[in-house]
Amino acid sequence: MSQIVKGLVVFCSLLAVACSPLESEKSSSAPMLEGQWRVESITGDGVIDYSPAQLFFDGQGKLSGNASCNRLFGEYDVADGELIIGEQIGTTRMMCVPALMNQEQKLLSVLPGTHRMQWKQEVLYLLDESGGEILRIIRQQQP
Repeated sequence: MSQIVKGLVVFCSLLAVACSPLESEKSSSAPMLEGQWRVESITGDGVIDYSPAQLFFDGQGKLSGNASCNRLFGEYDVADGELIIGEQIGTTRMMCVPALMNQEQKLLSVLPGTHRMQWKQEVLYLLDESGGEILRIIRQQQP
């Protein structure tokens, strides 16, 4: 009887391992992305000094932050070294000085879509298909 139980335990263990995703299938970029990031440049242009523009990736596919004037929120995914930010980015509707509003519009126009990621220490570059810089963000804190 104990041989049957041992056999069932081994079988169930092997089945659980076979059904779980392999480490190579999991995205290694997702955990590195999780946390708060300060926006340093948008399409190669610097941001306003002391700008509140920042992004927060929660590790569960939710994006939030400050677009420069208004709070932003949306969804993201990471797959094959690319960051996919959903087309539906929501914001609050406050008014700020024109320079911040212009910067915010620029950020909100480049965020949605699929971006290649390039890491250099605590700096993340989001690139377009041709390798042009769309966004440069610097890690502020990890959860």
